Amino acid sequence: MLYQEPYPNNLPLAPEGSRMINFFIDLIISTALSLVIMKTVILPIQSTGYYFLDIVVPVAVFTGIRLAYYFIFEAFLGGTIGQRLTKSRIVTLDKGHPSLFQYILRSLSRPITGAGSFISDDIQSFHDKNSKTYVITKEN
Repeated sequence: MLYQEPYPNNLPLAPEGSRMINFFIDLIISTALSLVIMKTVILPIQSTGYYFLDIVVPVAVFTGIRLAYYFIFEAFLGGTIGQRLTKSRIVTLDKGHPSLFQYILRSLSRPITGAGSFISDDIQSFHDKNSKTYVITKEN
């Protein structure tokens, strides 16, 4: 991702380094949370005897928990743990709060974003573009 400032509406876009820190912190936390839930709740009750279902169900639940982490933290708690630590937040072009639908789009688009965020020349990741949101540094 190429960092350029200022961007539309003079938004104080979060630097690429902050976004990478957000990514890794939230990856570790959401993965740990998913594994704990999987190990304590899902796996003890989930043996169907069908190899395909025994693989697909845990992967789907694991992915769903990770996406729910991002959605719940961003939409209802003001940002993920990584965003809070790097003092960044999600806004719309006019610096307003995104709608619930925009948060849903951000969360559902994250798996598609993947490694492309780190090799793209664009200022926004796919989940930012798709939801028409921006990650900015919080103003003091």
